[in-house]
Amino acid sequence: YIINTGHFLGKKIGPQTTLGLIEEIVEEKAEFVPFGPFSDLEYLPIEGFVPDFSDDAYLKLVKARLQDRREYVSMLDEFNRLPDEALEAIRKITEEI
Repeated sequence: YIINTGHFLGKKIGPQTTLGLIEEIVEEKAEFVPFGPFSDLEYLPIEGFVPDFSDDAYLKLVKARLQDRREYVSMLDEFNRLPDEALEAIRKITEEI
């Protein structure tokens, strides 16, 4: 899981929202839906935080953040390194944009 605990397009994601998401996941009540046009990627819809996949600027932002994440993951040292599949999954999703 990736949980955004900061901001979404300039709108603060508060602690109650974050804790509510974690609670839904732990209690297996979370209902994930496809994340736009991406295969193998889902998200948990939250009122007031709606991704606009028809907005090219938003898609460019998603791609840029995925590329940042891919670069970060590829630089992790041996102790913190993620499986190669994680890097491959990020690459695949980035190419779908």
